This record gives sequence, structure tokens and C-alpha cells, in this order.
Amino acid sequence: MNFFKLLPGRSLILLSACLTGLLYAHNLRAQNSDIENTQNINSLNEGEFRGMTRTYEPHHQDAEGNPFFYRAWLPGEVRLENGSRFRGMELLYDVHKNLIILKKEGSNTRHIIDKDKVQSFHLGDNSRANMANFIRKEYLENQLEDVENGQFVQVLYEGDGYLYAINYKELDKDVFSDLKSDYFYVAPDGEVHTLEPDKKAILRVFSDQREVLNDYIEGRDLDVSQRDDLVEVVMYYTTAVN
Repeated sequence: MNFFKLLPGRSLILLSACLTGLLYAHNLRAQNSDIENTQNINSLNEGEFRGMTRTYEPHHQDAEGNPFFYRAWLPGEVRLENGSRFRGMELLYDVHKNLIILKKEGSNTRHIIDKDKVQSFHLGDNSRANMANFIRKEYLENQLEDVENGQFVQVLYEGDGYLYAINYKELDKDVFSDLKSDYFYVAPDGEVHTLEPDKKAILRVFSDQREVLNDYIEGRDLDVSQRDDLVEVVMYYTTAVN
């Protein structure tokens, strides 16, 4: 039976809204559960702060474009390997060099956080549905063998399966590319699939529900080359279909 074809248009809209809010709600609960253990970065003395950071030296300043995940500074939090969590800072993520850059509130001095001391970080705050969460590869629940240690991996979805992204920008002749991403879907049994943002490739990975997903993508007019639409398809597959 094709579940998709049984849904009237109004039900599809409600289902889509539920799917869109599901990941945000999960992240919000996870962040709120640790709020009592979070301290302001300004509570560190100068020696402690210098022990986990160094001054950031901008690179390729004459290049066209920029090396960042988001160009704008965003409020963020960082979790260290020892479990300490810090806020009271704004962050940039340099995806070209895989660096976390921070500045304290009220300061314009840029610092790099020693990534070997970092377990995870997020950009944005709990009030933003588009908050971006990153975990250092070594701390993922599922190991991605083809990904280098020290790489920060964006968690796009976790539930009955996981969707991860490796984000990067290439530099060619002093021009930074637009943001590019390699996607990985990890099935509940732990099998890792490289997920190309292409409809045919997605239907091959999720071949057990090929017809249902094809109808859903066409019915919702989704473009799976766009990140939000790709996440929606994976969420639909793992929650509504399976």
C-alpha cells in the first residue's frame, strides 16, 4: 500500500510541519539538558583561556569570497573533551581550514580554539530552528572511516538513522567556492552510505521505499540538491515510512 497516496493535501502539509519541527525539538531538548553545566567563557582566567586558544591569523584576505560556514558571527557554545561547556562568545567556522574562531563578548580579538581539545560546538542559539551542530569525528556515535580524524561533522539529523555533512570550501585562483558538502547516511544497523544530493542516488540508497519516496519528493516538489529538502526526505523515510 502506498501511504503517500492515501494522504490528502492538508494532511501532507501537517506531516511536513511535524517533520520539520522534529529535529529542532530534539536539538532543543539536548541543549537544554546541559544548560546547568555551561559556563561563560569570561569566567576563565587569562592562563586558562590561553591554554585552549591562540590568536587567529586571517588567511587569503585578498581572495574573492570567504572561507566560512556562515559569514556572520553567530552566538555559540563549545564543549571540550573534558565535558566543560562554554558560552558568552561569538563563533565563526572556517570550513576551508576546519577551524573554530571565537571572539568574546565586547571584544574584537579573534582566537582559534585548539580543535584537539574540542568535542563539539554549535552555531546559533536555542531559539533558532536552523541552529547548526557539529561534532568532532572521533566523538560521533557512528564512525565514518573515510573521514579524517579532527574533522568537524555537522549533524543534520539523528533518530532512527543519522544524516551527517562534511562542509568545505575550495580555493582556486584566489576565489573561494560556494559551500560544498559531502553527505553520509548511517542506517540503524550501522551501515554507512555516501548520500549524493541527487534524486536517483537517494532512491538507490532507500530502494526499499523507492516508490513511496519518489511520490513524496514529486508531491512536495522537493529539490534534494538543496540541504533542507534532503533532510526532509531522510526524516520522512526514517519516521513516516519506516
